[in-house]
Amino acid sequence: MAETTVSTRCRPLHTCGVSFLAILATIHTKTMEINGSMGSLARRAGKVCGFANPVIYAVLHHWLAILSFADDHILATERVIENHFPSSAYVFDKVDGAVQAVGTLPARFEDAMDRFPSVVHQVPFLERMVSHAIKWLNF
Repeated sequence: MAETTVSTRCRPLHTCGVSFLAILATIHTKTMEINGSMGSLARRAGKVCGFANPVIYAVLHHWLAILSFADDHILATERVIENHFPSSAYVFDKVDGAVQAVGTLPARFEDAMDRFPSVVHQVPFLERMVSHAIKWLNF
């Protein structure tokens, strides 16, 4: 009776796709929360394009399924290579560590976005540049 092993490795393409989408969702949310003309413009654009949300979500899920399918083939190839060349497990472990780091990027990005205003106020040059940019955008 053959033993079946379950891969404990992360799906690289799917993980990168989900992380990218989570970062985009964070950017969207933070943009909608901006006060002023930029936030107002983003909220109006969101209302106008709201009818496309079901189509967008369907396409996103379709692409994530395609990435998952490709990941199945990548992981199968990885297992074959590891069986023939056991020392290659080191390289695949490093790649898996990088994929896990990519999986943590959305939380790190959101944390950085939350800290950004406090960093800007600590550096006078950045605060001046942001105030000029805001004045320029308000015209």
